[in-house]
Parts: sequence; C-alpha cells; structure tokens
Amino acid sequence: MNQERLWLRTSKMAVSLLSGSGDSTLLSPVYNGVLKPLNITKFKACINVFVVLLMATTCSFGEQIPPFAKLKSNYPGYAHYGGVYNNHHLIDTIGCNTSLLLHDTSALRLSFSFNKIGGVHSLGKELIRLSKYGRDSVVGTDGFQYIYHPIAYGPYLADKYGYPNVSK
Repeated sequence: MNQERLWLRTSKMAVSLLSGSGDSTLLSPVYNGVLKPLNITKFKACINVFVVLLMATTCSFGEQIPPFAKLKSNYPGYAHYGGVYNNHHLIDTIGCNTSLLLHDTSALRLSFSFNKIGGVHSLGKELIRLSKYGRDSVVGTDGFQYIYHPIAYGPYLADKYGYPNVSK
C-alpha cells in the first residue's frame, strides 16, 4: 500500500473515531501489507490512556528547555570575550529602566536569549517575582520581561522547566 493511500485510510479512520460513526472494527494497515481488523473500542481506550499519560507528563515536567545551540546563537555575548555587546549597549538594546539594574548583566543576557527564541521560551509580559527582593525583572521596549537578578534564575528555571536531573 503506498504512502498516500495509507494516509487516506488513516485519516478516514480518525474521522470515524472522532465522529463516533462507523463500524466497531475497521481495517488497519500494517507494514507487511496485510490488513487486519482493528477493534475500535480497544483503540479508543488506548488513545485515552495515551492522552492522559501525555498530559500528566507535560504537567509534571513542564516545557522542554530549548536546545543549547539556540540559546548560544541568540545570546548577546560580552564585548570583552568576543561578543558584540558591552553592558551599556545591551541595556540600550533592551530599552529597560536602568535605575533597578545591577552591574552584573548575566541574567539580562540570558533573558535576552530566551526572549529572542520566543514562543513558550520567552519570559512573557508579567512581572517576575521569585527572590527575596520582590521584583526580579524589568520590562523592555518590546514588552517582554528581562530578569536582572542572577539569583532569581535558579527558581525561574526550576519553575518553568522543572528541577534538573543530576546523574553520576
């Protein structure tokens, strides 16, 4: 059975499952070319278990951390170490309130990287409050938050992505 017919049969089977119509058994393609009957009731039960397990996994582990290559390519490197951004240039690029900032811009740089990757990895638009200071982020001209307290990054990453799995 060619790929297109396999896709068509699978699509029809999915539509009949979702609509609740159709027989209690359908023909299911297998890789050796022989069609065998598929019990729809058992199939629905398996799908339900799979969805519950998938939801539980997503809820308990949070999002996947972005690949290191993406973080590295979006990281605004230090001018002193081969990058193009000195502290003042980074702050001007972000366009944030400088009265709250520290001399250490490592947290701002990591925030910049996450916000550039975007999607679920951006820090969002709500103020971040995780450390004892009560306020750990500033808003940039793009509307996204940028963490400026390095001490807040541990709790932030653990909250968003889960605690690290350390093995020997």
